[in-house]
Amino acid sequence: MKSVFLNRTILIAISLWLGIFASVSAKSVIKAPAGVQSEQSLPNSRKTSTLATKPVKLPKTASPGWWAKVQRNIQRMEYNASKMASSNPLIGKAAQAPNRAQNFRTWFLSDRIVVYPRTDKKKSWQLTLRLLGAGNQNNFVKTDPEEPETEKNRVTYPDSRIEQWFENRQEGLEQGFTIPNPLSDSSELSIRIRIEGNLT
Repeated sequence: MKSVFLNRTILIAISLWLGIFASVSAKSVIKAPAGVQSEQSLPNSRKTSTLATKPVKLPKTASPGWWAKVQRNIQRMEYNASKMASSNPLIGKAAQAPNRAQNFRTWFLSDRIVVYPRTDKKKSWQLTLRLLGAGNQNNFVKTDPEEPETEKNRVTYPDSRIEQWFENRQEGLEQGFTIPNPLSDSSELSIRIRIEGNLT
């Protein structure tokens, strides 16, 4: 178990096998662990996609540009979040988002996210991120977990003080924070995240 502080004025790189990078705008990106094959590294015979692999006969009124746009939209939809039941009894029914390119799936619970392999039934690795709060040594504001809201590939945890959000894309899972108002009179601001799992 680790607690990590992300400071808005310092670029921090956390090396866990996963690529988690915190920038001055308090964002991080989760990618497939080193040594784990993502879809981009798999042979063509093992790649999966909802797109048709055979040539499609288009109506005469349809232009190639229109079909290319349809394909791009389908690819983007594959990264959208939706609510479904998990086979893991500790998760139950929750919002989830698959990431085909990085070959992982993220479950968004009210107080944490859980990331593990999308196609590995044995779940050989797992990562849990739990936002604890933000502030400084004199004034630390704890989060008040709420049910996450989903809109396409974006998942948001509503909070008037510290809003946490995620965007699931081919490049990975991006994590960000929106703090609309100062949490104290100090210019110092740290975001505290608890990291759990078997990647350390």
